[in-house]
Amino acid sequence: WERVRDALALDCHAAWQNCRVCGYPYEVRRSIGKLVFLIAPLEILMPFRLILFTLAAALVLGPAQASAEERRARAGEVDTEHAFGNTTGADTEEPGAFVPHLVLPTRLGKTGGTFVLNTPSLELKYGVVEGFSASLSLRGLAAHVRGVPGIADVSGGAVTGVGLQGRYRVLDRATAPIGFTIQAGITTDHRDITLGRGGRNDGFDFRLAFDAEPVFDQWIVAANVIGTSGRSRPAGGPDLQFSSLTGLALASTFRVAPNVWIGGEAQYLRSYAGSTFGRFEGDALSIGPTIYFVNGPGWVTLSWTAQVAGREIGGSNRGLNLRDFDRHQVLLVIGRRL
Repeated sequence: WERVRDALALDCHAAWQNCRVCGYPYEVRRSIGKLVFLIAPLEILMPFRLILFTLAAALVLGPAQASAEERRARAGEVDTEHAFGNTTGADTEEPGAFVPHLVLPTRLGKTGGTFVLNTPSLELKYGVVEGFSASLSLRGLAAHVRGVPGIADVSGGAVTGVGLQGRYRVLDRATAPIGFTIQAGITTDHRDITLGRGGRNDGFDFRLAFDAEPVFDQWIVAANVIGTSGRSRPAGGPDLQFSSLTGLALASTFRVAPNVWIGGEAQYLRSYAGSTFGRFEGDALSIGPTIYFVNGPGWVTLSWTAQVAGREIGGSNRGLNLRDFDRHQVLLVIGRRL
């Protein structure tokens, strides 16, 4: 691996030095190239190593980047936050923009029985200042669970709670080689939204979102570092249950028509006992296609991911982890910028 990495690093170094694509200072380009090759050997990145090298090569060898003026002129037409599905880009709303949108996630499949869980939310997002947007969401639940081992049967729907989220853009693709945004959010629900049962659920999620355009206005890629922490109390139960999760998501999308982008995403998640990433309990890798349709100020995003590999620590399943994660996830987002 060291020999391969050193050879690739030499090629990357030479490409950066002679690069005509980014228009950014050589030291900046060289640092990014080094960073990619340093983090690639990490175990958590193993499923994505080929994608990382493809992205690095595209950034180095791709065609010329657009000017900052061209990027700003397109602001609002393509919103990378919603261009991929479960993976988010680094875009934030323009100051004063009001963006209501409906988020419709559906989770399907456990070990045996029928498991269908919808957790819709109406999200109201607002551009507060340049580079910072905030949103308030009204959350709901619709569940149909029958005959799943270890999970109580549930059927019906309800409004469950609210959520608050903020996004702060650290780097803008208009002036930097990549976009980088810090996202954090809190939620509170009077139902357990992971299993559909009665009770209370509170959560905190944190995400580092990166994106880049190897080919301006034609190809967009994104990467997320994910962390969540939550607590729940089942109805009638005296004890709080704590859990946490870390993960990495990578996505890519291509413009195939003036208003249509098609791509795919991969998500690797690790589950832990406790709210501070305690005992490792299992992991899962999911992949699937995405489609993003833009029509003026409105858009529709549709994605589907299926678990292709996973492990349950102390569990009976082999090859998949259906105890901590789902077999399928479908996400539909419909929104309009006002």
